[in-house]
Amino acid sequence: IVAKDIMTPNPSVVKKDTSLEDIIDIMIQKEIVLVPVVENDNDNNKLVGVVARLDIIREKLNEEFIVIEKRDAVART
Repeated sequence: IVAKDIMTPNPSVVKKDTSLEDIIDIMIQKEIVLVPVVENDNDNNKLVGVVARLDIIREKLNEEFIVIEKRDAVART
């Protein structure tokens, strides 16, 4: 088995300036837990990151309740 055998073709993607609310709506509608973030590079979408449900939960908790240490691997642009 290789990636192409199990991958989701034509995944839902968002741009870097997509609102968090829009990303949440996509996750709910599509029943997915991860959304790729792309930017346009010479008329091609280039993967620049992903937003996962855990990222959203962590951000919402930081906004509303407590500060949770952010992961070093998370790049904020």
